[in-house]
Amino acid sequence: MRNVYTAMHAKSYSRSFNSIVISFQTLELEMDTYSGLLSEMLSVAQTMVNSQHPDSKTISNKQETLQAQMKKLQKAANERRLKLIESMQKHEYFAESTDFEKWIDDAVVVAMSEDYGHDYEHLLVSCFKLTSKNV
Repeated sequence: MRNVYTAMHAKSYSRSFNSIVISFQTLELEMDTYSGLLSEMLSVAQTMVNSQHPDSKTISNKQETLQAQMKKLQKAANERRLKLIESMQKHEYFAESTDFEKWIDDAVVVAMSEDYGHDYEHLLVSCFKLTSKNV
């Protein structure tokens, strides 16, 4: 469990965002599976403790340790999920703002154009360009 916890806090710059999200989703699925196994183990451990197994104290301590580690892992996963969502929102914002800046640059060129057409046909072509850029 320590390796998984450490891996969750590692900053991964070399992989694409999609692969980071996919590996995190895989981790969440694994955590869900192991959480079920931990519940089953808790039931077995509780049965052994209740039947006064000779190692009941050791079994109880081990189970408490496992539960604490799983809780720590779940907390770290939740924090990681929130940071991934924040990161995704930031990247989407910057992508959209870049597109918007490009649109503004194009619109400024059209709006500041001094071209009024040398003749009627040229004027129609200029008007068509102006309306097609605004669509």
